[in-house]
Amino acid sequence: MQQEWNALLRDSVSASVFTTWDWLFSWWQTFKGSHQLFILKASDKDGRLVGLAPFFIKKIHCGIRILSFIGSDSSVASDYLDIIVHRDVGMSLRKELFQYIFEQRKEWHLIVLSNLMPGSPTVEALKLIREVRELAYEEQ
Repeated sequence: MQQEWNALLRDSVSASVFTTWDWLFSWWQTFKGSHQLFILKASDKDGRLVGLAPFFIKKIHCGIRILSFIGSDSSVASDYLDIIVHRDVGMSLRKELFQYIFEQRKEWHLIVLSNLMPGSPTVEALKLIREVRELAYEEQ
């Protein structure tokens, strides 16, 4: 997975040291605690990796489950996190990934996407899906 992940990253607008497999794998090994991985992988018709949504689910008090980026929730929070999507499929795949995430609503109660890459197209995709699904949304 490491080679595929980093190859996709080179062909995306989300490339940063903090979205590499090496960084996120190391972060996960150090800070995973009792959290659950929730990584979405998208491939094209030829089996080529074209999208990754590197999330995890954190359980907090009262059983509330929060969906967040791997790397975003610890004393060593990473910057410039994002969904990793090949340039050729861009916004359409981001929207499909969010559609799937919202179909899995029983797995989480709240989505917190902190430390997003500035100008990330993921924000625009989330806004489009939010309008269709009539969801509460707050940006800080």
